[in-house]
Amino acid sequence: MPEDPSTIAARIDALEARVIARIDALESHLETRADPAWRSILTAPPDDEPYTPDQQREDAEARAAIARGEGIPHEQVLREFGLL
Repeated sequence: MPEDPSTIAARIDALEARVIARIDALESHLETRADPAWRSILTAPPDDEPYTPDQQREDAEARAAIARGEGIPHEQVLREFGLL
């Protein structure tokens, strides 16, 4: 049984959208790879310093403070640096 023409058109539109999205992703990837700063980040060796118990404790304290609403809003930080 042949497919309804509207179904075929919808499938083609969906395919075109996926192809365009893939092309956009590839273009973005290529632009990123051309950026020397980003390339240095991508090729940097992994961090080999241990994640110490003190760092873990400080991070847990920071997450708890944010959960309690004690964090600084992003907009405030931007204003303090003159970026807003």
